[in-house]
Amino acid sequence: MERNHNIDLVKGILILFVIIGHFIPGKLTDQFSRHTIYLFHMSIFLGVAGYLSPLNKETHLKNLMKRYCEKLIVPWLLAVYVYMILYNTNINNLRTYLDLYLRPRYHLWFPIGLILFSALTYLCLNKIKLSINYLVVISFVISLFFKLVPINTLNIPNNIEYIVKVIYRFNPEYWCFFNTGLYIRNQHNHNESPSKFNLAFSCLAFFLIFPASSYLLFKNPFSDPLFLITFSLNIPLLYIILTICKKELLPRFKIIEFIGINSYPFYLWHVVGKFIFSSIYNQSKFLYYLVVILWIIILGLLIRFGKKNKTINKYLLGT
Repeated sequence: MERNHNIDLVKGILILFVIIGHFIPGKLTDQFSRHTIYLFHMSIFLGVAGYLSPLNKETHLKNLMKRYCEKLIVPWLLAVYVYMILYNTNINNLRTYLDLYLRPRYHLWFPIGLILFSALTYLCLNKIKLSINYLVVISFVISLFFKLVPINTLNIPNNIEYIVKVIYRFNPEYWCFFNTGLYIRNQHNHNESPSKFNLAFSCLAFFLIFPASSYLLFKNPFSDPLFLITFSLNIPLLYIILTICKKELLPRFKIIEFIGINSYPFYLWHVVGKFIFSSIYNQSKFLYYLVVILWIIILGLLIRFGKKNKTINKYLLGT
C-alpha cells in the first residue's frame, strides 16, 4: 500500500488524543473532555491499524508475526522494564514477574494486543475460513460482551481466574474495530470510488447522535443502552475517516504527519513525562500543561534524531 499522507495525519491526531487523554488528571467521570476522548480514540486507532494491516488470504502467520515482532516487541520489552522502575514495581514472586508481560501496566497492553488481534483475525480468515463480513459481526458481539461485562461481575473458577484476567487486560473489546478497518480496506480496494450515500449516511448518523449520546453517557456512566449506542457509533466514524483518507481530502500538515509516521515511539514513551511532571499539576495547571507540551516537543526531537541511529531505532523506537 502506497503511503497515504492523510492516514499519517489521522494517526498523528489520534496519538495526540491519546497523549491528551493520558495527561489530563483525574477519573474519566470527572472530565468531560477526557471522557469523550476515551469513547473513540483507541477504537479508531485499532480500526486504522486494521486498515493498514498486511493481512490477506495469501498472508502467512509466520511472516505476519515476524513483521510485527521486529518492529514492536524489542522496544516494548525495554519499555516494560523502564515503566517497572517508574511504577516502583516490586518483583517478589513469579506471578508479579509474569504480570509485567501478561498483564502489562497502563498503556503497554496495546502492542501485544495488536499482535494478538492480528493473529486471531488471521486464524479466523485463513484457517477457519470465515468471511470478513461474518468476522466483523461475530467480533462485534464478542467485543460488546467484554465491554458490557466487567471482569469483577463474573464468577470465575480459581483455576482459570488468572487466564481470564490476562484476556481482559488486552482489551478484546477493540478487536471488532481492527476487523472493521480490514473490511473497509477490502471495500476500498474493490471500489475505487467509495459510495457517497454511505459516507453521507455515516456522517449523519455520527454527528447527529454521538454528541448527545456521549454527553448523556457522561451524566449516566452506568447506562448500558447509552454505551451501546456510543460504542457502535465508532463504526460510522471509522468509515468516515478512512473514506476521507482514501480520497485524500485532508490538507497536508507535516508536523502532525511526523507524529503519525512515528506513532509507535510517541505512544510508547510519552507516559514517561507523566511520571516526571505530574506533581506540577497541583502547583500550577498552566505550568503543568506548558511543561507537557515542551516534553512532547522534546520527545519528537529525540525521535527525529534517534531514527538516524540503527541501535536506537531498533531498541527504543521500532520505526
